[in-house]
Amino acid sequence: MSAAFNAPVAGIVFAIEELTRSFEQRTSGVLIVAVIGIASGGHTFGSGYAEARAMLEGRAQLGATYPLLKMASMVGSYLPGAPVGLFAPSLAIGAGIGNALHLIFGPMQLPMLIALGMVGYLAAVTQSPITAFVIVIEMINGHALVISLMATALISSQVSKLFAPALYEALSERYRSPSDAPGLAVADGRHRE
Repeated sequence: MSAAFNAPVAGIVFAIEELTRSFEQRTSGVLIVAVIGIASGGHTFGSGYAEARAMLEGRAQLGATYPLLKMASMVGSYLPGAPVGLFAPSLAIGAGIGNALHLIFGPMQLPMLIALGMVGYLAAVTQSPITAFVIVIEMINGHALVISLMATALISSQVSKLFAPALYEALSERYRSPSDAPGLAVADGRHRE
């Protein structure tokens, strides 16, 4: 800006304005996550592994709003660009969904609903049903649920494909540089088709 328009002060102002916008965007996302965490009694902070494990073991009974709050927390962390994982929070959200379903289908076994919620949500988010199945089966050592977990993972993954592309495929498209686009080659500084 400074060199292009011979306006050094405008260049400085532009840089400050852009940095402020970026800082404001990151800060507002962190404030969304902090408010949600406080509202949930601290249960949405972190990966959610402890909450998922406690629900599986019957040591925690989180409310029906937990999966929604955890999902909002994960999205609130992801959108401003905070480095967050998807696997552990997705498992925690799925566990919360299973826990909430137990409130509706009371006679069903709580650990079974939690495991099905975990595998279903993770498979839907990642669209990797086999990975989701293996992670959950190893976590719960639930060989009695093999068929149920497999079916839930496959159905969830297929339903997810109706609404969105595969997660990692979409992320790779988002961060692909223009020179990586099919049909374009860069030679001698010029683009060719």
